[in-house]
Amino acid sequence: MEERALRVSEVARVLGLHGTDAWELILSGELLAGKRDGRVVVPESALREYQERQAQASR
Repeated sequence: MEERALRVSEVARVLGLHGTDAWELILSGELLAGKRDGRVVVPESALREYQERQAQASR
């Protein structure tokens, strides 16, 4: 079974960002992404890892 993946717009909504900011995270390599059916998607595990890194950095 494939891991659930979110579209960039969904990631932006989850993180409370504008879509362009979510793209910046992907392009900078801070947020891992891949392609599925021709669309750029972010695996849920990559989103969780990013959120955990952000939480640790804010401590």
